[in-house]
Amino acid sequence: MFRSTLKDILLDIKSQKIFGFITVINVVSLVCLILSIYNNFSFRWVTSIGIIFGITVILILYKLINIITKIHSHKLALDTKINNLEKALAESTLVSQTDIYGTIIGVNERFCKISQYTSDELIGQSHNIVRSGEHSKEYYKEMWATIKEGKVWKGEFKNKKKDGSFYWVDATISPIFNSKHEIESYIAVRFDITDRKQAEEQLKRKQQSLVDVRNQLDQSLKQEKVVSDILEISSKPFSLKDKLLETLDIILKLSWLPIQPQGAIFLVDKTQSETLSLEAQINLAEPLTKLCHKVKFGHCLCGAAAKEKQIMFASCIDDRHHIRFDGIQPHGHYNIPLIFRGKLLGVMVIYLEHGHKKSRTEMDSLLLFSRAIAQMIEGALTLEALEKERSKLIQSSKMSTLGEMAGGISHELNNPLAIIKGYASIMKKQSQMNAHVDSILVKSMTEKIESGVNRMSLIIDGLRNFARDGEQDQFTQTNLLDLIQETLSFCKGRFAKSDVSLKLEIDPDVNIYCQPVQISQVLLNLLNNSLDALDGHSREAHPNVTIRGIEQDKCVNITVVDNGPGVKKEISEKIFEPFFTTKEIGKGTGLGLSISLGIIESHSGLLTYNRNNGQSEFNISLPSIAYARKNASL
Repeated sequence: MFRSTLKDILLDIKSQKIFGFITVINVVSLVCLILSIYNNFSFRWVTSIGIIFGITVILILYKLINIITKIHSHKLALDTKINNLEKALAESTLVSQTDIYGTIIGVNERFCKISQYTSDELIGQSHNIVRSGEHSKEYYKEMWATIKEGKVWKGEFKNKKKDGSFYWVDATISPIFNSKHEIESYIAVRFDITDRKQAEEQLKRKQQSLVDVRNQLDQSLKQEKVVSDILEISSKPFSLKDKLLETLDIILKLSWLPIQPQGAIFLVDKTQSETLSLEAQINLAEPLTKLCHKVKFGHCLCGAAAKEKQIMFASCIDDRHHIRFDGIQPHGHYNIPLIFRGKLLGVMVIYLEHGHKKSRTEMDSLLLFSRAIAQMIEGALTLEALEKERSKLIQSSKMSTLGEMAGGISHELNNPLAIIKGYASIMKKQSQMNAHVDSILVKSMTEKIESGVNRMSLIIDGLRNFARDGEQDQFTQTNLLDLIQETLSFCKGRFAKSDVSLKLEIDPDVNIYCQPVQISQVLLNLLNNSLDALDGHSREAHPNVTIRGIEQDKCVNITVVDNGPGVKKEISEKIFEPFFTTKEIGKGTGLGLSISLGIIESHSGLLTYNRNNGQSEFNISLPSIAYARKNASL
């Protein structure tokens, strides 16, 4: 039984650790020793004990050799790993060691390769040799404070190579202690992160580029809004001065432009050579409005901007600021020329805070606005010139119409003149004969002379009234029949001379809201055209003209109808075009119907032509009194 147990124990030894194995052998030996003592140290038991101890020693030696072999193998493997790790670290890290004063006492090959310095050039130097100047003194102070306290410092450095180029490292600096736990040196391990930094910088540039694009887009939208507002002002029926004031107000209220709420717009003076005239201003000091009322080209900043046709900037009141007064406040200026297609139209001045820095973005915005303002000014000046020419043409057309009616007007004047002359002759003869003068007859003749004079006076007043420019007249309530009869006073003679019948079908209670002189001109143009159409054209029916006037459906319709040959269908759509005429050369200006159409449209009405039942009809449709006044008040 003992042998069997011993055998089992020995077999189990193979799977035990060395110390467990030894323990088992010792236990077995102790058992054998006890049995030997029990058997009076029998040779057999003593021999058994010796054999067991021998086997134990052999096994222990075997086990130790095996362990040593394994340890050696592990050491070789570990050494290989350490060598590989050291090699990898040497190839990927920049290592340097310094004394406690920061003097380099050792560097690895990687450090030399990246920095482009040899070890001899580095050892004995401080790390100032690779400093780039990127980091502040405080940055280095914080690093030294950390490592002097025996702590590890981590951070990034931008260093400079020998050739002047730069590289980035991620550094870990650790203190090295001696046996007394005193710092004896520092070791710095760095990883080259230049590629990462360049990628970050590239990403940052792209992000900044996107931000810049967004800012530019925002800026463009803001600028376009201002330009749109300026162009909208251009289309309003304001005077140029009011347009400039409203435009200046918009610009000075822009929150995204760092400007002062003061400014002015000058226009090139039409009467004085190379002179600017103050046209609009906001918040200028009162002395300045007088001193700057007229500014010569080249004088002060505004004059310089006009002369050079370039934007002028001043951060303060400098030597170029010729116009000054007591109490003038410190300020700066942007003086922007207003140029349209190379032509100088004026100058805009914007006030700035004293010491303001010139900005390209601000200048670009103001130049963009100046172009829109210049376009508005040019449009207004062109429109003004066109209006003057239009007024001249209207007056010319009026004179032409009166010229064509001259015969009729002469007839209208000759009739009362003949009456006056006749009665004056009778009275003269009566007085020469010293005969008794019948007082009743004298009274009758006097009344007829007075009537003739009044008739002539009415005709002359009508001519004077018709000949003047009535575009600026106020709209007034006018009886339609009275207006037509006054107009007919200019052409009744021509009707009689041309043997043309005239018929009026006018509601005497109809009134219109109009500029009487303007409507009279339209009626006279239409009547003159009818007489021209009927003149010299043989017809079966007697030539006649009918004027109708009636109010219906919120409108007053005035129709001039004649039984002349009319206008051919293919050209009927052109008759309202300026300078289009079907009359002979030298007869008429071709502007009558065009001007008439403009006048009626300015009264919110319609002027149309129709050919019905062999008759030509020109129809004027004007708003009724109530409707016209309602529109005028809006």
